[in-house]
Amino acid sequence: MIHDVKVFKPDKNGKLVEVSTITSTDASNIHWSNFKTDINRIPLKDPNKIHPKYQHGGIELKECAEKGCTTQVSDPRRKTCSKKCSDMRVHRKQMLAKNRRKKKKTKFICKHCGKPYMSARKNSVYCIPGCHKTTLTKG
Repeated sequence: MIHDVKVFKPDKNGKLVEVSTITSTDASNIHWSNFKTDINRIPLKDPNKIHPKYQHGGIELKECAEKGCTTQVSDPRRKTCSKKCSDMRVHRKQMLAKNRRKKKKTKFICKHCGKPYMSARKNSVYCIPGCHKTTLTKG
């Protein structure tokens, strides 16, 4: 909850004198207008222009990092040009990481039934637990 704000300034003798009062609605508008804004960047009226703080002389703009996109990125702090490209990049990287984590399966032949099967474990001998149980009961 925001209350009215009194603005004081010192007079010639050094005493604080009330200059003006900011109403609670004006104080709220001032507060929320600065909320979630980049303090390093002054908002520009034209969104297609690049902020002069981040536009370095002689350096060309970088392209979007997503494969197949040739759009130039206006903000040098970003890697992609849009939310869509950013989501596609994250999805592609997740798939690559998932493929790296997958265990590679090798082909074995079951000791009991002789059928070929695929297994990620290198010490695997039987294709299914049933083959192992039948071997134990017969033996």
